Amino acid sequence: MHRPFLERRSRARIQLKWPVSVHSERYPEPVTADLLNVSSGGAYCVSSMPFYCRDAVEIDLPLPSGLDTSERDLRLWCVGRVIRTEEVQPGLFGFACTFEDYTFLSETPGLGYKVRIKARSER
Repeated sequence: MHRPFLERRSRARIQLKWPVSVHSERYPEPVTADLLNVSSGGAYCVSSMPFYCRDAVEIDLPLPSGLDTSERDLRLWCVGRVIRTEEVQPGLFGFACTFEDYTFLSETPGLGYKVRIKARSER
């Protein structure tokens, strides 16, 4: 007997393919990955480097320009933990992570420093 798929996620996910940098204690340099879907609670990424369950990760997500009226570059900095991993194909690894916190950052033109706008934990 066929059972219908039961969606267990409590938050809607947005499907996209967007380049991100993943920071982890596992690797000395940030790892380039493609973010394939995201919600306010987590994300799914694929990378040429494997991550493992319970790895702490920080994802640097550059946002497209024009999201607001300023000339600044916006980024979303997400702090989370890997909860699921898989080898998608030889040499390509997928991982799902939950977000424990996130902060919007902006870079002021000409000054080059980042300013915190709003953090999830402050809501």
